[in-house]
Amino acid sequence: MWVPCLLKIAHHLGFTGYVTSDIRYRNFFTFSRNFVTYSLPFVERRDQFSWMLEFSRYLKMFDLEAGMTLSIDAGDMYGNNMGILFTIRKTGIQ
Repeated sequence: MWVPCLLKIAHHLGFTGYVTSDIRYRNFFTFSRNFVTYSLPFVERRDQFSWMLEFSRYLKMFDLEAGMTLSIDAGDMYGNNMGILFTIRKTGIQ
């Protein structure tokens, strides 16, 4: 029985911290080299770079967290894409 697989070599780096005492950030980088899909090998290797940067801040007055995330993909595997996500989050409703 033939079992399809995905061959990928990826390097991932991420870190988080605070810009100021109340603004948090997360930053992720991924670089991958892709050789095979689930069904067929590629004629040539497909490289892909992905990056995500997120900022969030707790809004004490409203008991909410607001955030913004920027993501970018560049390469041959998924093409070149960019996205922005805005979030408002409420947790612990009593």
